[in-house]
Amino acid sequence: MNVFKHKLFLFYFIILLGLPSALSAQVQSIRADIYQGEQYDQHIVNSVVLPAFITKQSTNGKASWMETGATTGRPGFNTLLYTPNAGFVGRDTIKVTYYRQAALATSQDVIVTVLRSEVTAVDDFEETKQNQAVTINVLANDFLTNGILKVKEILVANQATNVTINVDGTITYFPVAGFSGVANLSYLVCNEINICDVATVSIAVENSTPNRIDTLSIITTKNTTVPVLLPIEGYTLSQSPSKGNLDDSADVVIIFQTLTR
Repeated sequence: MNVFKHKLFLFYFIILLGLPSALSAQVQSIRADIYQGEQYDQHIVNSVVLPAFITKQSTNGKASWMETGATTGRPGFNTLLYTPNAGFVGRDTIKVTYYRQAALATSQDVIVTVLRSEVTAVDDFEETKQNQAVTINVLANDFLTNGILKVKEILVANQATNVTINVDGTITYFPVAGFSGVANLSYLVCNEINICDVATVSIAVENSTPNRIDTLSIITTKNTTVPVLLPIEGYTLSQSPSKGNLDDSADVVIIFQTLTR
């Protein structure tokens, strides 16, 4: 009789303490990449009335639940939302627990890698007539990892009476009256979280009465390619360069390539 009571007590003791392998489960981690300025969301099904919860909060951001069940904690889709701290780049981990069976808690690590947001502005070349404004789509060849590009500021502009940033992101350049030659302007382009880059626009302003003959001197480093703007239209090359080659297939700019020695 005493032996039976001892076995019965041991059985209840195990039930009260719980067997980890029977009451909880660890599933494969979720891994995801996002960029700075983005929010990560992960849908997790919670199939019983016990609510899902975060057992380990992120250290470099904020994680929270958005529950879509009829009542908080009821069966339904639970969405984990993660927003990294401003300026953070790297890996962050959130641990969550949810229930797909009434007595089985499922734990899962959500590992989010926040990548650096980048903006790259590329130089532009344009042409116009003397005393004539020109509008340039400077964003056409700029690119970024995420977000939306916006021209934020004109940093410098020479030989200009005015330079405007238009609502569609283009830039309109107004040359100084009577000026002909090559003018330049620099602009700052950014995304929504102020990741920025700078590019230069070179504008060839054609003289209304250009010289019939002109000589162009080009200085550059060895074994390099350099763009050259010609502020004239319909020119004829009378003498090829002695130290390199020219590619004049583009509309606005010719490319000078030094000879390889």
